[in-house]
Amino acid sequence: MCFDQAARYLALVPANADNVYISAVQHYHQASVLLEKNQLHKALEHIERALRMFKTLDFPYMTGAAYHTLALVQTKLDEFDMARDNLRRAIITWQRIDNAYEQVNGIYALGFLEERAGNNDEARSLYKRALELLQELPKTPLVDELRNELEEHLNKVA
Repeated sequence: MCFDQAARYLALVPANADNVYISAVQHYHQASVLLEKNQLHKALEHIERALRMFKTLDFPYMTGAAYHTLALVQTKLDEFDMARDNLRRAIITWQRIDNAYEQVNGIYALGFLEERAGNNDEARSLYKRALELLQELPKTPLVDELRNELEEHLNKVA
């Protein structure tokens, strides 16, 4: 029943959840901005804080997104092993909530990581796998954009 689910949710979420959620979202977006500005250590601080908060709130989609963003920061810092682990966590999270688009996006990010690490054969394999999985998704502008990016990266490592 919906009431039972709502009651369970309320029992799990701390009384100050609104503040925690707002703070988590602010840290997530701040990390994204800092990542784009290449202020990687500051981005790392913000995304780690956001991840802790999203996990506390039991918000799987944003937890997966935070793992993904954390991995992107770590990739740019050449912390490849940690980045791989966090991308795998993101992909597993999205598998659990059945978000196929984000799963493909995570595989793409793994390919980017391997490309940056100089493992072009592995990058090529991951890009091809992501493109195959993308074929199963409905055609949308977002899917088309991801396909174009994947094809561009695949051509770079071919």
